[in-house]
Amino acid sequence: MVNHPIQAIYTDGSGNLGLCGYAAVVRFIDGNTIEFGGCEASSTNHRAELLGLIVALEYLRDCPQPTSVPIFSDSQSAVDGLNQDWVANWQQHNWFNSKGKPVGNRDLWEWLETLRCSVPATFYHLRGHTDARGKKGRDALAKNRSRFGADTELHNQGNLAADKAADRFRLGKMAPTHQWGQVDNKPQPARLIINPLPKW
Repeated sequence: MVNHPIQAIYTDGSGNLGLCGYAAVVRFIDGNTIEFGGCEASSTNHRAELLGLIVALEYLRDCPQPTSVPIFSDSQSAVDGLNQDWVANWQQHNWFNSKGKPVGNRDLWEWLETLRCSVPATFYHLRGHTDARGKKGRDALAKNRSRFGADTELHNQGNLAADKAADRFRLGKMAPTHQWGQVDNKPQPARLIINPLPKW
């Protein structure tokens, strides 16, 4: 497999209780893009956001790059968790959070940590839903512009593409693409199938 230079990857999750979609859009330096994703039944929006990041990191693991690749997500908690090494803290506290409650989505966080430690990537929070009408959309655009300057429009396009890709799954237009099983009574992620998404 030829590893083309990657400019950035944009991830997103979409949905609520019930079917949730997730996606990653890989943008190459030459301007081409490829989309990956899937869906999970009986899921949540936060799980979908984490799964989008997992898809991105699995792609980078299989197509290694010579330098760290920026990965953008509109999930502030997911980005903070990766950048601030929350998993190490949770492990020290037997997977209880600062409020003394069990950490949610432990299976995904453990898999993310494994990938994060083996794949060179940097994580950035990108304000999502820049296509919203009125103040919400304007505020999102302004927030991204203040952080990313001249590249704002490129980032917005990547974010919107990830959002649309995730929506295909959330709306039931494609079947689930992975399973999560149990090994020795511990959550164990099966390898995600990240076949390229068909065009609309």
